[in-house]
Amino acid sequence: MQNQKMKSMKVITSLLIFFTCISIISAQETGLFTDREATFKRGKDLFSRHLFGPASVELQQYLKQQSQLIHPAPANLMLEANQMVKLAALYLNLPQGEKDLVDFVYRYSPDPVINEPCLALGSYYYNQKLYSKSIDFYDKVQISDLKDDVRAESHFKKGYGYFVNRAFKEAADHFQEASNFQGAYYYPTHYYLGMCHYFDDNPKKAVTHFERVSKSPTYGPLVPYYIVQIYFSGKEYEKLIDYSERMITIPSTRNIKEIRLLLGQTYFLKGLYSQALPHLAYYEANTPRLTQEEFYQLAFTQYKLGMYQTAVNTFMEIALLDSKLGQLVNYYMADCYVHLGDLPSARSAFRKVAGMEFEKSMMEEAAFNYGKLSAQLKHERDAINTLIKINKISPFYTEARTIVNDILLHSADYSNSIEIMESLTDWSPEQKWKLLIKKLRSKRLYN
Repeated sequence: MQNQKMKSMKVITSLLIFFTCISIISAQETGLFTDREATFKRGKDLFSRHLFGPASVELQQYLKQQSQLIHPAPANLMLEANQMVKLAALYLNLPQGEKDLVDFVYRYSPDPVINEPCLALGSYYYNQKLYSKSIDFYDKVQISDLKDDVRAESHFKKGYGYFVNRAFKEAADHFQEASNFQGAYYYPTHYYLGMCHYFDDNPKKAVTHFERVSKSPTYGPLVPYYIVQIYFSGKEYEKLIDYSERMITIPSTRNIKEIRLLLGQTYFLKGLYSQALPHLAYYEANTPRLTQEEFYQLAFTQYKLGMYQTAVNTFMEIALLDSKLGQLVNYYMADCYVHLGDLPSARSAFRKVAGMEFEKSMMEEAAFNYGKLSAQLKHERDAINTLIKINKISPFYTEARTIVNDILLHSADYSNSIEIMESLTDWSPEQKWKLLIKKLRSKRLYN
């Protein structure tokens, strides 16, 4: 009987000890659960305030606590904590931050938990100028489900990635989506949307979007140059003149010299040389080196305004061109010399033009002028040798033969004149005889 009582007491004691342990363990777990909840909330709050370092410490502590519990936290909370730890590492530029977040995305795709990491990676690669990678991660997010400001940012950055890769149609699609929202990306979106249409040869749409950013202190000063280019290529010269004259008076306007060049070229094409000159001259004064066409336009404008010596100086910059433009340049240089009274230089320039076979009619006229000047400057043999080659169908033939006759008739070198007449194979004996008679009479009267 005594033994039975002893056994009963042992059982009761064991049960008391067991339930006491269970109670203690339960109390400990309840405490740990409470601490765990507080740790998670602190970490999430710090993360929402962009305090990523402290947030990461709290959330990693929260994840470690799970090993101490019989019943760990719900999987979705642990996954959320893990997501925030990986995001914090990226935002803090930790060495493994990018790789760990990429691994997280591929591990849990297509769970919605990857949306924020994909946006973060898309923005991260955008900032790193790795635009193809940026597009890849933005593609994993349903952008239409995002809040307006995040949608605008995502569409803009994705569109910019396509823009840099010169996929202008795809870029325009995303910029168009972003353009529907006011905010930080409104002006840059319309600017790059205008650029897409500009490069995609859709000038009217480009101008529409460029005009929308005219009030932006960042993009407003950039767009006048593109608008002027559009007007110039479309030959909308009146619009260009009106718009450019206004824009060049605004100090903040960028690419002033390029705008003034196009404005000067527009006046040039309209034959308004006095209006063209100040703009072409401004561009020349502010540019290290003009193109061949720009030198010609400036020189020709100076020539048309009677600034012959200045025009010669400008023409000289491209006088050595062996091209149709070079031939034209030397022709106008020769005419400048004529107006300046520098006939020897004019004669040399006409001779050069006559030897350039790009424009036949110009060759013929230059040859005539070279012969004519040679006669005036007493280079009689050169004059005759040049002028007698002028074809009968040429508009200069009659005057050329008159000059030749006059040279032969009045030349003091009698024997040379006879020799030249005899060498004229296209003259008939009768023509030679008549000229010889005149020559003899002239000599007799002179003596």
